[in-house]
Amino acid sequence: MQERVLRDTLLRQPLGLPMDEESLDWEDGTRHFGLFDEAGQLAAYVLASPLPDGSVRLRQMAVSPERQSSGLGRRLMLEAEAELRRSGVKALSLHARDTAIGFYEKLGYSRIGDIYLELGIPHQLMGKE
Repeated sequence: MQERVLRDTLLRQPLGLPMDEESLDWEDGTRHFGLFDEAGQLAAYVLASPLPDGSVRLRQMAVSPERQSSGLGRRLMLEAEAELRRSGVKALSLHARDTAIGFYEKLGYSRIGDIYLELGIPHQLMGKE
């Protein structure tokens, strides 16, 4: 439940989008990765959705506001990527908000195509082998 609150607060509410059961239907078959603080509160979270070609799309990356810029997002991504590699995943993709492109580039993701609008926000398709 903590992941829904984090995602809703940081990703959905600012866009005026509801976090209802219908908006979560696509999550079947996804893997959930999270990092918790000393008090057991979720501090960072990302979803990994399998794609038909065997690759994975990372989605809804979120770090609690008080923990942003602390390296926690980087740690989460590296640990999630390592676990996905161990399970045989060879390629990752994600739709980065334009404000996060630099973060993902530092993690080795490459831009694919042009910037486009998704949910009214500029995004960039990015990938990593």
